[in-house]
Amino acid sequence: YVLALAVAFAAWAWADSAQDLNNLEKTPGGLVIVLLIIFAWLISHPLVSLVFIVFIEQVTGGYNIDWNKDEDMENFRMSLNSVFAAIFMGCCTQFILDFISGVVVNAMDVILFCYCVENNDSKQQERFNNLYGPIKEVFNKQDAPPPQPVAQAQIIGGQTGNQEV
Repeated sequence: YVLALAVAFAAWAWADSAQDLNNLEKTPGGLVIVLLIIFAWLISHPLVSLVFIVFIEQVTGGYNIDWNKDEDMENFRMSLNSVFAAIFMGCCTQFILDFISGVVVNAMDVILFCYCVENNDSKQQERFNNLYGPIKEVFNKQDAPPPQPVAQAQIIGGQTGNQEV
């Protein structure tokens, strides 16, 4: 979240700079902390935030504003563009980072699963010797609790012989 939040605020500063605004620079410190919390929440829900931005743009984008007559409305719209650009970039960064972290976690799951299969069969591949050492250090068999049965069955009724379960 921190990296996506940093990208969002960098995008806000860039958008302000591109439009000759100083909104982020003029913002008091207490309000920046509140904005950080709001942006962190928005970025932690990237799909909802992107839908919200698109919805607001659809609602407000159709207004015909005479930019030459209403300077306050022009500044408001440019400020809104900066904020929306920041949220958009933060959400896109969050999507990318969530995907990459998912790939890394799944890759580690596969590596440990393959290690467990090889260890169960008492086989090792020499090309993975650099991998086996750290795994054995972390997962020491002496520290593991004794294996417990997954399920237990009890025959009721006292019948003996070949029975199908």
